[in-house]
Amino acid sequence: MRSALLDLARIKDLMISPVLVDLRNVYRPSDVEAAGFAYSSVGRPNDGEPAEAISSAAE
Repeated sequence: MRSALLDLARIKDLMISPVLVDLRNVYRPSDVEAAGFAYSSVGRPNDGEPAEAISSAAE
């Protein structure tokens, strides 16, 4: 799933504090931060690409 599939503006409006913790490294930090969220991930490689995109590029 990519952040483009979510209505981040609507989700942000529904939240008291717009914080997204990405435990699966699905979202691009730049997309989420541009939508006004505080973003944190666990175990993400330094380039900020979703893990799926990195593994596909390595093949």
